[in-house]
Order: sequence, then C-alpha cells, then structure tokens
Amino acid sequence: MFSKDWRGEHLLHERFCLGLDSNGRPLGLPRECPACKQSLAAGKEPTVITWRNHWKKCQPDYPVTNVFTMKNIIAMFEKDLLPTTDWNASFGNILSRRATLMSDRTLWPIAQKWESNPNAAVQETKTVLRAYRDDFSTFFRDAIPLSFHAHISDVTPHIIVSAILALELESNCLKKTEKLSAKQIHDCGVAVFNGSYGAGRGVLAVTAAAPFIRETSSGQAPTVLTLAQLRSLPRLKQTLSKLRAEGTVAVIVEIVASSTGRLLTKDEWENLAQACHSAGLYLVVDEAQTAVRCGAPFAHHHPTYSAYRPSFVLFGKGLRACGIAAYTDGVMTTSLGHTSETMRKVTYRLDSTFSEPINSYVLLQSWAIVRAAMKEDWPRRATRIGENLRRILADMTPPAKTTSVMGMGAFILIERGQAATLCITGASAGKKTIRWLPPLDKSLANYEAVRALFGPASAMFRDDLYQLLDEPTMVCVNCGEALEGAEGTSWVRCPTCKGAFCGFCTEEGYEMAPVHQRGECLSF
Repeated sequence: MFSKDWRGEHLLHERFCLGLDSNGRPLGLPRECPACKQSLAAGKEPTVITWRNHWKKCQPDYPVTNVFTMKNIIAMFEKDLLPTTDWNASFGNILSRRATLMSDRTLWPIAQKWESNPNAAVQETKTVLRAYRDDFSTFFRDAIPLSFHAHISDVTPHIIVSAILALELESNCLKKTEKLSAKQIHDCGVAVFNGSYGAGRGVLAVTAAAPFIRETSSGQAPTVLTLAQLRSLPRLKQTLSKLRAEGTVAVIVEIVASSTGRLLTKDEWENLAQACHSAGLYLVVDEAQTAVRCGAPFAHHHPTYSAYRPSFVLFGKGLRACGIAAYTDGVMTTSLGHTSETMRKVTYRLDSTFSEPINSYVLLQSWAIVRAAMKEDWPRRATRIGENLRRILADMTPPAKTTSVMGMGAFILIERGQAATLCITGASAGKKTIRWLPPLDKSLANYEAVRALFGPASAMFRDDLYQLLDEPTMVCVNCGEALEGAEGTSWVRCPTCKGAFCGFCTEEGYEMAPVHQRGECLSF
C-alpha cells in the first residue's frame, strides 16, 4: 500500500525498480544493495522507503534521480550482470568484472581491517596464507602453491630450481641419483616448445610473440623443442636424457598454445610425461592464461590429460596472485614421497624466507576469486560461455566461408580478419590471430544476451551498454593492441559499434577501419 505521498513513492519505485522480465512483469525492488551487499529485507521485498533511506546513507554521493536509476546503480556496482563487448579483459588479467573481494562477506571485513591497520596485515598474512593454500588446493585438485611473485614472468627457471631444492630438502626417500646434479643447479636449463607464448622478460622471453619482448630476453636461452618430437616416445626419451646430462632441469609446456589455440593431444601429453619421468626431468605446465577460463580449474584437469599430473603449475593473471604450485603425485615429484603434512613444512620454510611472502591485499583478492570460482563453479560457466560464442561464430559465418576457431572453453582464438568484422574487442596474439578472453560473468553465460551484441540490430543495445558501463578506451577493436602514453590520444571511438580503433589502424586504413568510419561496421 502507498502512503499519502503515493505519487512520490511511485516515482521512487520507478527509479529503484529492476525493470520488467521477458514476459513484461515487474521484477520489483532488489532485496540486497548492489553497493554494500547488505540485505534490506528478510524473506520479503523491501519497501521503497526502506530503499530510499538506505541509499541516502550508503551512497550519498550518488543520489537517485530520473537519469540515475537502479540500472545505473547495477552498472556501477554489479557490471557482471550486464554483457560487454570488451573480451580483452586486460589481456586475460580479469576473470570477472565483479568486485569479488568486496562481495565476500568473510574476506571483506579482513581487507578493511588490514587497510586501517598495516601491522595487523603483516602479522596475520602468513596465518591467512595457510587457509588460502587449503582452498586453492581444494579447488585446483591438490595443487599446492609454493612461492608467490609479483608477475608470472618472474617465475624464471631459477625459481623452478629453487622450488625443487626446497622439496628435496624435506624429502626422506629421494635417491642420490634422483637429486638435481651440480650442473643442473648451476645451469638451471629448461626446454620449451616452438610457438610457446613465452614471458615478458628474462630467459623465457626468447619465445615471446612480440619482437620487442624477444629483444629484451636475457640469460641462458632455453632449448626449443618441436611438437613433432612428441610423436616418437623412444626418440623423445633419448632427447630428454641428453638434455638432462647437459644441465636441463625441466620441460615447460602449454596445454593450450596461447599464440595459436592449438590443443596438446592426448598422445603428445602422455609421451611427454613418460619421457620426462624416464629422463628424470620435471614437467611444468604454464596455466597463466588458461586457469578456470578453459572449462576446468586448470586446463590439464580435462579428462584428456588425466593419465599424468605435471610436477609443477605456473599460475597468475586472472587469479591475481602469481606463482608456482606443486603436486605431490606429479611426474618426478611423486618420487620425493611428500604428503600434505610434509608439504606444509616446505611451504613454512619458503614463507619464513620473507617478511611478507605475498602482498596482503593481493592475497585477499586472489582468495576471493578462488572462493567465488569454487562456490559458483566458474569452470562450468566458462564452458557454457565458450559454447555460446562458438555457436554465434557459426551463425555469423557466411555459408561460403569457413571459420577456424581454436582454444578451449572461454579461451578462444580466431583469425584477426574475422574478429575485426564482428566488432568485439579482443587481445592480439600475433599478426594473424586474436584471442577472445571474455569475463566469466553470468551475463555472458546467457546466449540471448550475448547474441544481442552482434549484427545491425545490436547498435542500440551497444549504445545503451556504452552509456551505462562507461568503459574506458584501452584496446583497439581492430588489431587487439593496447596503446599507452601520447599514442592513446589518437584513439577514435566508433559511433556505431562503440569499439575504439587506434591511430595506426586509422592511418593505414587497415582492415575494418574505413568501414567503421562509414558507420557500416555492424552490417557484416
């Protein structure tokens, strides 16, 4: 029932209402505040007066008006409920647009406490880190984080050797012949595969896709293997045994090639695992981009690769925390005889080396992501999102043309020309390929919501999203490259599809740039 001021209340109701469902029925008022996550009514819909009073206290800087309504509130505080055409996701560093830490009612109070009391943050981080490791290990199927680093590129071969030595020190059953040799410890040699995405600096930068990164590589270059060498197990064993004698410690591999999207086959994986075990080399899987996004906690958790576990996993990017994790029953690590109890001793030794083994805020950010991914089953959502996108790609491809879609789950790589015609902002993976790295949000798991982003009819929808989300221009919709500094001033946003294209693409007339300028970009 409305009070005497029913007209004012009706106006407020329109401002706070969630809108209409697909059948035209009103959805009513939210029961939880999108900003502070406080429940406004137990088991029933809150009144408009309750909402008005709460919002005045919660967000006094954002008064609700005819032009700032619940839609704007959701766009500001719950962006994940709206679809987006930004599938660059900060080059894979964002798994969800939701503020997972702020939404976590257990971790957010800790974050607020640590923000106001730096001493408490330093003192309590190591205790909280143990609980984080437990949840990480549960979600990532027994992978135990050993050490943490500011960037995934900081996990160099020297770090891998240090992790192995830490495991050896706490092992009581390792034979002398199975330990790292003096030459291995000195050289810290690793082998990688041709086409590996590489790193942003250091030894592994030698295989980076971008020439300007390769030019900054340093240290002993890794041995570069070819995928063809994985076909013959006897020859592979011989090759890896020779490498071990020359000082190589480990082989680093991607389950899904970050530059092409090619999947490692079952036979290739099993041959590599067997050859590493036979030669005495550790097997390291780079999951920096593929964790969660590929439809499993780690890509190597898919049934295709279940016969063997790697020794170590490199993780980072979307998980916010970067580092190296180990399996007690992985290739080579199984011979160390570790249990969950002895692994605690290893991590205690590693943590005690530093006053702060991981930045306290990064720790809470990563933990909130792991908890949300586990509770909401983000891997399954990633699978659903990937299925939606592949279905849309098939629908949008003319019968006379063929499309090459690579990758796994919501980690998709397509030909750059095709990506450009769809006006979706992706991430460059070289001159010919674009990566689609969509956020793993509920909105993108809805086929109809995602399909509405494509085709001529999507212009109005894109304009609404642009007005609501106010997403900054960061990446070129044409080439998937990010520009910074003075170059950023030359970016132009297309008035039709709302994508941005860089000065280089504009000047060169590269691919779709002229089509954007004519306003015909959504007509393909």
